Amino acid sequence: MKIAICGTHCAGKSTLVDCIAKETKYPKILEIAGQFTEKERQCFATQLDILQSQIDEEQKHTSFVSDRSVIDNCAYIHYHAIKNNLEPIYSDVKKFVSNYLSKKPYDAIVFINEYFPLVDNGVRNLDEIQQKEIFNYLKKHINRISTKHNIPIIYVTGTTHERLKVIIPWLTSQTSQ
Repeated sequence: MKIAICGTHCAGKSTLVDCIAKETKYPKILEIAGQFTEKERQCFATQLDILQSQIDEEQKHTSFVSDRSVIDNCAYIHYHAIKNNLEPIYSDVKKFVSNYLSKKPYDAIVFINEYFPLVDNGVRNLDEIQQKEIFNYLKKHINRISTKHNIPIIYVTGTTHERLKVIIPWLTSQTSQ
């Protein structure tokens, strides 16, 4: 089973990934963007590198739970494309991501439909405007992406325990089929 955890920064993705991996024994794909400095992540070209690194890492595994996905990567690339007036390039990225998603790289997308006040973890971007814009992009596009590529989506909110009470039964029902 390949599970993508999607959401803006400071939504609880990493905590959720840890809990799902512990419960299911699926390998974790840690957030690729965390391998780059905040300054590097502000560069459009770095966002493209993060997208390719995400794909490369996902393709190494037959099952995983991933802290972010190419859908998240696309949201960040869109944010930087708008900010840097690079919308024509973003159009090509969107086609590339759509082509990747058409190969159904995920068995499920878990979308964290909320976010929390930003807390400095030494890696996280602390720009509240960016946090909201990424969230709004994902919220606007996630259902269309899920439908277009026939990838089930699980919407979660609440505490980690409340989120797991939605996710684990769904995963169990899928693996017992």
